[in-house]
Amino acid sequence: MGVNEFLLLLAPKPIDMTWPVLYRPTDVDSITAAFNEVTGECNVDRDSVFLAGLSDGATSPY
Repeated sequence: MGVNEFLLLLAPKPIDMTWPVLYRPTDVDSITAAFNEVTGECNVDRDSVFLAGLSDGATSPY
């Protein structure tokens, strides 16, 4: 990475207690809105975005 480059982490939480299994559009819309807000405020190269997920098996490890 160069001097003026940085990493940005967006770690959204589900709207309800866990990620929905049967009705996903609510959280998809929420994540999309958060992503659009961040990319609108920060200089993000949308061609260099990396997405990762976490299994619902770790919903409440704490």
